[in-house]
Amino acid sequence: EVMGLRRDEHPRVYEKIEIVYRVYGKNIDKKAVETAIKLSLEKYCSEHAMLSKSSHIEARFEVIDEA
Repeated sequence: EVMGLRRDEHPRVYEKIEIVYRVYGKNIDKKAVETAIKLSLEKYCSEHAMLSKSSHIEARFEVIDEA
């Protein structure tokens, strides 16, 4: 889930972006999830690289245990 806050003035660029990763399953290795997200944001995601220069981006994850 991605939520963003844009400026009121034009150009209405994003000022803040929040990314919530939801991971479903049992016995999830939280450290592995953190590493995967970190790599995706810092190394592989060109959008993150571009937007982070002008916007504050927060990313977090939630583990949903499907018992």
